[in-house]
Amino acid sequence: MMKKTVPVLLMSAALLCGCSYFSKINPFGGDEQKTEEMQNSKVNAFLWQAATEKLGFMPLEESSESDGLIITAWTGLQGYPDQKFKLEARVTTKALRADGIDVTGLSRTKEGKGWREEPLKPEMCQAIELEILEQARILYRKSLAD
Repeated sequence: MMKKTVPVLLMSAALLCGCSYFSKINPFGGDEQKTEEMQNSKVNAFLWQAATEKLGFMPLEESSESDGLIITAWTGLQGYPDQKFKLEARVTTKALRADGIDVTGLSRTKEGKGWREEPLKPEMCQAIELEILEQARILYRKSLAD
């Protein structure tokens, strides 16, 4: 009886530990390709995608997924001809966390023949961060449903 129990216990332990050899037959295992891609990336894929979607209405000056950096070009908003905005979003972590995105920005206001440039208020940057986080949460939940 002891001879049969030991191999069964070892096999059970290997399956429960999620050994990569047995992951193909594990009905609870996830998509290995997605997991591998996320491990190779320096930034969280959901935060990155959410940031590109939320800032997609502005032309991009620079975009580097490997660095987690998005810099928009100066953009005017409809109805505000005397103002332009420029944003920089940086995904700072591989984990989907509230502090995983950092947004900063500048605004330009037309004054006479020139422009006055100043940083965006922290409240505005935080509001943009919250929009990106909400979109990342939606993308994450969709990935769980698939």
